[in-house]
Amino acid sequence: MSLRGYLSSDLNTERPGNLSEPPPPVLDFARVVSLRLTAAILALVVLFLGRLVWNSKWEKRYPFPPGPHARDIDLAKFRANPGVTFMEWAKSYGPIISYSLRGQRTIVLNSPKAVTDLLETKSSIYSDRPINWMAGELAGRKWNVFSISSQHPRFKIYRRLLHNGLNPRASKDYRAIQHSETMCMLKTLATNPEDFIFALRRSAVATMLKLAYGFQIGGRDDTFESILEETFKVSVELGTPGKYLIESYPWLRFVPAWFPGAGFKRYALGVKEKLDHMNSIPFQWTLRRIRAGNHVESFISKLLSIDTPYIDSKEKEDVLKWCAFGLYIGGGDTTVSALTTFMLIMQLHPDVQRRAHADISRVCQGRLPTPDDYKSLPYIEAIIKEILRWGPVAPLGLPHCATRDEIYEGYYIPKGTKILANIW
Repeated sequence: MSLRGYLSSDLNTERPGNLSEPPPPVLDFARVVSLRLTAAILALVVLFLGRLVWNSKWEKRYPFPPGPHARDIDLAKFRANPGVTFMEWAKSYGPIISYSLRGQRTIVLNSPKAVTDLLETKSSIYSDRPINWMAGELAGRKWNVFSISSQHPRFKIYRRLLHNGLNPRASKDYRAIQHSETMCMLKTLATNPEDFIFALRRSAVATMLKLAYGFQIGGRDDTFESILEETFKVSVELGTPGKYLIESYPWLRFVPAWFPGAGFKRYALGVKEKLDHMNSIPFQWTLRRIRAGNHVESFISKLLSIDTPYIDSKEKEDVLKWCAFGLYIGGGDTTVSALTTFMLIMQLHPDVQRRAHADISRVCQGRLPTPDDYKSLPYIEAIIKEILRWGPVAPLGLPHCATRDEIYEGYYIPKGTKILANIW
């Protein structure tokens, strides 16, 4: 056989390893996965390096707002009362300060001008909320009305529903609830004045539970109140700034729950199931009452009865559940805080108390005041405003987040920076 014939017959012989034979399926799959993983890693590296170059470009031209170095921050004092700490820093660094802990930069606004300029005039840039990886992403609280991103479609739905349920005209429908619970509070204060904290808290909680769910609260150990309070406390604990490393290193969310050291993830996933169940109990109670036809008119029942074409019918109940929970959280603790501050101020300034009493007596002529009398009581209005100024119910408000790179007053504010308004 000629050399050409020999080579030709050899190349046409089928045998393992022949180049014309397709690779085994397993090897082919592994190769594809490897290529995709490599491409993803390279893309992330390029994005990361690009961001560093972009940031360094801006940082050379515009500095961050001044502030203390991380090593100089007394964390114990800082966490105990951040509002006071920020106020002290402002005396040294000015009305706009910044600090960085574990790689997370925060900018604090300490002047009315800065707050107005950024959070009102440029609200389209600074109205977003920072991602809370522990509470929001792992524990499932990202649908909370107070923490949902302004870029999410639900944000506008929440605003629309809450406006429909709480606008001035709708609020008049709830006056009977407010009057009834106020009378209960006054009776408790008259019979047990030393237990005023309980009276104030019960009144605020009862009002919000009836308004949101149509539920009439019972005694001291009311089940619904306990459920919602526990939900609120756990949510606050999950969202405590600086408590969990995942807030500074979001990639930790990809660590499997079984992995050593991933106790935070196991805890979050366990709490998520518990919180979802607890959050649904009062809402499902209201739904059962509505379907049975023996419900009390409430925020939920009103919105279920109206046409809402802007909400997917499959999501409507879940949306209303989160809105009702937001009403309770937003109106419960803040009201108790303001009323407690009022009690303190009246004790510290009896002359103010006497003048306020005289003002009410002049207008009401022996009867209890109503919301309709508010415009005729300017001194009472001034007291309420002073209470909220002197003892703000939320000293730092809700955190905001920059949605793009921005320059303000010669300072560089990178996209994703957390923004706090120091109301204190």
